[in-house]
Amino acid sequence: FLANHSEAIVVARLPIFSELPLILHSLSAVFFALVSLVACAVAVYGRRYVAGEAQYHGPSLQGTVALFIVGMQSVLLAGNILGFMLCWEIMSMTSFFLVMADLSEQSVKAAMLYLVMAHLARDLEVHRNTRSSDARRSQPDVHPFAGADGKQKVTFRARQDEAR
Repeated sequence: FLANHSEAIVVARLPIFSELPLILHSLSAVFFALVSLVACAVAVYGRRYVAGEAQYHGPSLQGTVALFIVGMQSVLLAGNILGFMLCWEIMSMTSFFLVMADLSEQSVKAAMLYLVMAHLARDLEVHRNTRSSDARRSQPDVHPFAGADGKQKVTFRARQDEAR
């Protein structure tokens, strides 16, 4: 929902969640491929890593990792703010459970800190995006660097130096 929709491909529009389209942009495609590549490496290495550790329950951990990866990929494909928030919640909650998977005191503290930070980041992103969309709707033809009179109000140092 943050990218330009002119180059977008609608990946899916589920009948149950018709208001939550999954859209692929050129930039999100790059990160989607990167997340998928890392996920494949995690799937190969993680299975052997977890098999040697008694404190992890393999099948539930693998299911949580799979849901976390789906959450990360869905965040990249979110077509609107509601979809972004839902996918962010899936990603952050599964990550919370993965951080505290071994149930040590240190990992539980880290998981709680992560949960607070993930929700703050989501809230700040939603607030920033909501404010910028409100500004675009109220003044659709105004350049972002233009003042109230329509003239450029932000100048860059290189141009100031050239003028001297």
